[in-house]
Amino acid sequence: MARQLVTPADGRQRSVTMKKANPKFILRNYLAQNAICAAEQGDFSEFNTLAMLLAAPFDEHPDHQQYAEEPPERGQKLEISCSS
Repeated sequence: MARQLVTPADGRQRSVTMKKANPKFILRNYLAQNAICAAEQGDFSEFNTLAMLLAAPFDEHPDHQQYAEEPPERGQKLEISCSS
């Protein structure tokens, strides 16, 4: 079986295809919890930011890169249950 070479153009196309199928911004438990805590204090800015990002999760939002990063240590172990 012949081996196929991957060219830089193939890599760029793969990246474009992946970005169309995989959102950059996703709702993580710790982000939701941050928004809930702030809203309970009357500050809905975090909620509004999340709503904006999640309305266009495939787009680049350069001023909000921190929302696309790996969760911090405290956010990796946060458990949320739905009891409704």
